[in-house]
Amino acid sequence: MKIAVVFAMEEEKDAFFKHFDAVEAIKHDGLLYYRLSHKTHVIHCMQSGIGKVNAAYRTALFLRENPYDILINTGIAGGVDTDLLSLVLAKTLVYHDVDVTAFGYPHGVIPEYPAAYETDASLLGTFRRTFEDTPYLEGTVASGDQFMTSVAPLQKTLERHPDLKAVDMESTAIAQVAYRENIPFLAFRIISDVLGSPTQVSDEASVEKATLKSGEALRRFIDAL
Repeated sequence: MKIAVVFAMEEEKDAFFKHFDAVEAIKHDGLLYYRLSHKTHVIHCMQSGIGKVNAAYRTALFLRENPYDILINTGIAGGVDTDLLSLVLAKTLVYHDVDVTAFGYPHGVIPEYPAAYETDASLLGTFRRTFEDTPYLEGTVASGDQFMTSVAPLQKTLERHPDLKAVDMESTAIAQVAYRENIPFLAFRIISDVLGSPTQVSDEASVEKATLKSGEALRRFIDAL
């Protein structure tokens, strides 16, 4: 299987690479990505940078570079009424900062696109089987171009998606590209900070633990493919 993986940050990428001895860096037409082999899989990894535009732009270039069987996004995220270091599987992905309700669209919906991006059913099943003996949360992950420090601005999103578990700045944009490119997509995140916590932006130890856990979870998932 040929697997594409997108990380937002270097720390997330490096946490996954700790599990492998040989990683080859490839640069082509200004796009830097990394190649490794594991079992019968060829895995290409790319660091998109933070934010929706970076994520969408570099993911689109990445997918055009090679044909892939599946696309995975993982890393860390902010928790919505969840515990630190929780594993969150995105069953659906939405935007929390898109608003064209003036034209009759539901909050978070981009015209001519789905109300929510769904995780591929087959990958969802594989994830559930892989982590059936491990506590994890399953629900909605919302993306936007803000580092959220309060649940208050998310009320409209929570009204439409009461199972909201986490927020980040990339995964829904990557899901939208996967939708456009018709490639099976899966996203899961580890909670590195909890919205509203007094230590949300200063708990570096939890961020480090979360990145390491995301790398371990990705390795475990790929082992199960």
